[in-house]
Amino acid sequence: MKYYFLFLTFFAILSQTMVGQMNIQDIKMSGEYYCGEGEGYSDEDAYKQALSEIIQQISVSVTTDLSREEVQSREGNSIEYSEKVSNNVHSFSMSTLSNVNKLVLQVEPVFKVFCYISKTEVEESVQKKKNKIKDFVNIGKKCEEKLQIDDAFRNYYWALCLAQTFNENVMVDFNGKEYDCLTVLPAKIKSMINDIKINIIETEPKGEGCVCMAEFYYSDKKVSSLQFSYFDGQSYVGPISARDGVAELDFLYYPQDDKMQISYEYKFANEAKNLDADLRAAFSNKTPIIPANVKIPVKIRRNSLTVKNDLPDMNNMETYVAPQPIFEKKRIDMKEVDESDYIKVISKIEKSIETSNTTLVKDCFTENGFEMFNDLLHKTGKVSLCGKSYYNFINTENYVLARFCRIKIKFKNGRTFTENLVFRFNKFDNKIESIAFALTKKAEDDIFNAAAQWSEVSRFTILNFMEDYQTAYALKRYDYLEQIFSDNAIIITGTEIKKAPKYGQEGKAISLSDDKEIRYSRLTKNEFLERLRLHFNSREYIHLTFEDNITKKINTNGLLPDGAAFAIQINQIYTSPSYSDKGYLTLFLNLQGKYPMIEVRLWQPDKDGMVGLDNFISKFSF
Repeated sequence: MKYYFLFLTFFAILSQTMVGQMNIQDIKMSGEYYCGEGEGYSDEDAYKQALSEIIQQISVSVTTDLSREEVQSREGNSIEYSEKVSNNVHSFSMSTLSNVNKLVLQVEPVFKVFCYISKTEVEESVQKKKNKIKDFVNIGKKCEEKLQIDDAFRNYYWALCLAQTFNENVMVDFNGKEYDCLTVLPAKIKSMINDIKINIIETEPKGEGCVCMAEFYYSDKKVSSLQFSYFDGQSYVGPISARDGVAELDFLYYPQDDKMQISYEYKFANEAKNLDADLRAAFSNKTPIIPANVKIPVKIRRNSLTVKNDLPDMNNMETYVAPQPIFEKKRIDMKEVDESDYIKVISKIEKSIETSNTTLVKDCFTENGFEMFNDLLHKTGKVSLCGKSYYNFINTENYVLARFCRIKIKFKNGRTFTENLVFRFNKFDNKIESIAFALTKKAEDDIFNAAAQWSEVSRFTILNFMEDYQTAYALKRYDYLEQIFSDNAIIITGTEIKKAPKYGQEGKAISLSDDKEIRYSRLTKNEFLERLRLHFNSREYIHLTFEDNITKKINTNGLLPDGAAFAIQINQIYTSPSYSDKGYLTLFLNLQGKYPMIEVRLWQPDKDGMVGLDNFISKFSF
């Protein structure tokens, strides 16, 4: 009986092998696949060897398609032909070949495998990569138009890195003219760096050096966002985030030779490697180096520092690409109040920040307000005033807002954020009821322009809520976040680009996108908050920045009073020591209670296939 079973087992294995070999022969003869065979002492070793054969076949195909003359004819591209082909094939091995089919022919003592992938699938992957390059360029243009200069750098550079591993020219439009990516993108990034102007608005002597407040301009407009490092006389400090175009530079020694050294961030390599396989492959090769270190001529005075900005040579279009047309929204005026009743309190608070002594101002706050202020100074990074603050005092129905106290928060890893603090005085006893990090100018403008026809209460309720939401992450206010999510909140987090059902009321499935395959996960309130608690405990800081957004009223067909339900879709930048991302946050808000209540939360990774706000609203019936 024992031998009988051994015979049956052997016969089954032999039959499978014969069927496999027959299929292998069909696959090889069809001419429709790239194929490879491998062997090794482990399944992984055998698979790598088979994959190497497939890559070699693709290499031959790429070499045939990509002529030496074509590569060498690209102006401004110093990549040698052999390196071009090598980079191209390596990008296939890292990303395009993720769906290779594998047949195991033998397991012991030596593993043998046969692998194959459809040539059509490889060709489709090539087209997808080409589209991705163009998408990055288009996103970069939109960011440049909105003065989000760091995002423009990021997208242009990522497009360049992908184009470097591509097997044909990718043409993109700048200023009505078609250019090859490999030619125009390095020139574009260099031109943008040259077009950034710096204005020193304040200088304060400090020891052997000085502290400067700098304004950063692009195309004569103050930038919305920008990241850079600078030489403080001893080492490079950063990355520093310029908020609404303003940042503080703390020099240990006055700049040598009357020149301030700035290095602009344009690669964002860690984010690229976490985004997708194509970018990981591109960054695993030699990536383009673009000079981003600039020396800004300065003249030193004891209490001032003037800057001379050199203008680019606009006549040489091989090295200069003009900026995109800048789009700015008109700001809506707010009702200001007399500052005399509040400026003395603000002066005491500034002294408290300078000395890190919160007890000096305990009587200026309510209990909740003081707890938040104390957490800011003692439970985040090192907090200091950032230059001279120019306040305005705004009268709203519930509060008087003291805006903006400019502060700098520096963490152990050197990461530094500049924030504008808002103090909310209640009208009962003029004590500060809460503090918040102000939204960026761009995010605030979007909310107020969308709400131009709404009541003032609605405008400030949404503005204050979004300020509180980002501040809660910075101060790790778990209890507050627990309060603002409905117990039955629909919480949807994006995870990967694959098809999956979505959930509407009472667990009904809905499809968020008709033409894009994106996988999401639905979490309960407890699951979402538990995940958030883990992040708060394990990360030194979590910093949210909100930018462009769309805000709309929701008609609930009588379920909620008119004006009690709103939706906002906002661009969110999430930064922490171990993980960073950028995506789009959609919230449904019920404004009936003490706090606006989040009924629905959706996060989507990018605009590619993103469901619009109107489409998203239509998926939920009220």
